[in-house]
Amino acid sequence: MGFLDLVFPGKTKMEVAANIINADYNLHNLPPEINKNAFHDIVDKLQRGYNQKTPEDAYLMFLSEPRRIQLNILALAYNNINIAPLLKGEYWRYIKNPFLPTIYDEIIFEAVKNRMKKQYGIAIEIPDEPFSGDELFEVFQLDGM
Repeated sequence: MGFLDLVFPGKTKMEVAANIINADYNLHNLPPEINKNAFHDIVDKLQRGYNQKTPEDAYLMFLSEPRRIQLNILALAYNNINIAPLLKGEYWRYIKNPFLPTIYDEIIFEAVKNRMKKQYGIAIEIPDEPFSGDELFEVFQLDGM
């Protein structure tokens, strides 16, 4: 935790919320090939950085996370493959550990969602349940691991 996190305790939570909303928007508005590349980046990073032995292990690790963590990881993957948020003026925020559940705050998430609705005219609803395997194959246009 840095100095700014102590002074502005909601800063990281606001950054996380913005990443989640931008990632969800990108996911539903980018060409399938870009989303597929982002997903493969996720699997690669989880396999190498989190000691998952196989791509299938990394895939299962991703599936086991809550949707908001999944979307924040997707935001980091988009950034890694140089895909900017589609919403003008937005950018990806670096989150040191996207797996920490304490960086997700419902009140702050709703505030950021309302800001983006006013600013961009978009209404984002993110389900609580994680992506299912079938849903992952559909939204990322995967044709097998």
